[in-house]
Amino acid sequence: MTPKEITQRRLELYLKAEADITLHGQTVELEGMRVTRADLDVIRAMIANIRKELDRIEQDEAGRRRPRIRAVVPV
Repeated sequence: MTPKEITQRRLELYLKAEADITLHGQTVELEGMRVTRADLDVIRAMIANIRKELDRIEQDEAGRRRPRIRAVVPV
């Protein structure tokens, strides 16, 4: 898999997690104990980060963004 495909798959998984949390809630009560499955704010922050990473990968592929190479000359 390419880095772009891996990043897209990660985004899909986080979007699914966000949907699951939204539909089913973050907390489950089992035998009188409350268990938190995930933090929705953390999931949404990761979605934003993955989208930025995917944008960067797509820009790199399009050739619009190239890494800068700098040379240091000792004096």
